[in-house]
Amino acid sequence: MNKDLPLRALGTSTLMVSAPSFGAMRLSTAGRPDRSTARQVLRAALDAGVTMIDTSDAYGLDSADCGHNEYLIAETLCDAGNPDWVLVATKGGVKRPGGAWEPDGRPEAIRSACENSLRRLRTETLGLYYLQKPDSRVPIEDSVGALADLRRAGKVRFVGLSNVSLNQLQAAMAEVTVTAVQNRFSVLYQVDLDNGTIPFCARNDIAYVVANPVGGRNRNHLIPRVPVIAEIAARLGATPHAVALSWLCSISDNTIPLIGATRLESLLDGLSSTHLQMSPNETAAIRAMSG
Repeated sequence: MNKDLPLRALGTSTLMVSAPSFGAMRLSTAGRPDRSTARQVLRAALDAGVTMIDTSDAYGLDSADCGHNEYLIAETLCDAGNPDWVLVATKGGVKRPGGAWEPDGRPEAIRSACENSLRRLRTETLGLYYLQKPDSRVPIEDSVGALADLRRAGKVRFVGLSNVSLNQLQAAMAEVTVTAVQNRFSVLYQVDLDNGTIPFCARNDIAYVVANPVGGRNRNHLIPRVPVIAEIAARLGATPHAVALSWLCSISDNTIPLIGATRLESLLDGLSSTHLQMSPNETAAIRAMSG
C-alpha cells in the first residue's frame, strides 16, 4: 500500500481513512465500464493507498442487478488478499424497481438488505453501514432503530446516514451513535455549509463523507467553466477537478471526499488533489460562490 495519502478520523471511531476515498457507484450504474476495467480501477485505488471504498446494495442497473457493486468489490478485495486496512462502507434502504431509486426504510427491509450485503461482501460484520435515504413513509427513528439493532447484534460496526437533513440527523442521533454522514456536496452545491450541517458534524465528531464532490455525472463538466476554479487551477498547474476536490478537504477536518472515477486517469487526477496548496484568499473565493 502507498501510504502517502492523508488520513482523517472516521468520526469518533478509532479508524483513520484516506481523504479522499473511493466511491464505487459509477462502476455499476448506467454507463458503467466493463467488469475488467472496473476491477482495474478499484485495484489501482487500493494500490494508491485508498483505505475506504463506498458502495451500496442498490448500485446496479435495476432491481435485478442489485448487489453488482458489492460483488465487484468483494472479488477485487479477494484478489488483493483481503487487506485488513480497507474499510468497505455500504448502504441499505433503497430499492431499484425499473431502474428507479425508491427509499424503503422499513426496519424489516433494512435488516434483509444488511443480511444480503454481508453475504455479497463475504464478511460477518459490515464496517460502516448507512441508511441510504430516509423514507417519508417511515419515521426515521424506526429506520435508524433497525441500524442500532444490527449494531448490537454485531452485524454492523459503525452506523452512517446518507441524504439526510440536519433535522433528520439530530433525530437519528437520539437512537444511535452516528459515525458518518454522506451527502451531496461540491463547489457548485454548498448547501450543507450554508445550512450548518457540516459545522454540526464537525462539532459532534461525525465524519462528513462527500458524495458527488465534483458535481456528479451531469454537472462535473461545469467545474472547468467556473472562473475562480479555472484561475486557481492555472496557477497551481492542476486540473479544475483536482482543485475542487482539494477545496473540499480544506473546509473542515471532518470532510472526506469520494472519488467516483471509472477510468484510471480520473482516479489519479483526483488523488493528485492531496498535493495542492491553495491560499486562504483562494479558498474563501470558492466559498463565496455559494452566496
